[in-house]
Amino acid sequence: RFSSSCLCDGECLMFAAILLVWFGRPPAWAPLTLATMGANPSLTWLLFTDQPRSAWVPIPKNVRLRPMNISHLAQLALRATGIEPQLKGGYKLCDWRMAYGEIFAPWLRGFMFWGWADLDVFFGRLSRFGMNSSALAAFDSMGERGWPSQGPLTLLRTSRPLRRLWHRLMPDAAARLRSPRIERMNEWDFGKILLHRGIRRRPLP
Repeated sequence: RFSSSCLCDGECLMFAAILLVWFGRPPAWAPLTLATMGANPSLTWLLFTDQPRSAWVPIPKNVRLRPMNISHLAQLALRATGIEPQLKGGYKLCDWRMAYGEIFAPWLRGFMFWGWADLDVFFGRLSRFGMNSSALAAFDSMGERGWPSQGPLTLLRTSRPLRRLWHRLMPDAAARLRSPRIERMNEWDFGKILLHRGIRRRPLP
């Protein structure tokens, strides 16, 4: 079952952790994006960055900054996946999002769901669109209606099978993740896996 082996000690106490990784100076619109994150208090936004806290003010209470540089991330990725990444260009991080559930597993304990989002998105009140614990109690993933895995926002249950779902793309995925070239696996290849009939998927309205 895809919903088994959740990353919780007993009962999950928190709904979802949304992961964002950003290296370098925050974009000019970051304060607006952060404000819309703050308008979704049921979600915990984990922002891994090499920039100081002062670069991200004002920071809502549900946005947690975690210091991390690109070398540290590469070490975490290698330790979690056995694949040495080439992360010279920040856009290559998109290919690695499908493996974030394993790479960032220590930060996901206690959450029912994990996911990723883009920083150039202004988020509405997502709970009103079914992104809440009661609406997703019977589902394994949530993404856009047209395609299940999208860069702007995708949610997956923290069960071990779903955190390791990207392994279905192996061994081809290893070579493509090692390549510095953008492979678009996060959306296209991983999205096709999420269409598997055993995965209970709820599209965003």
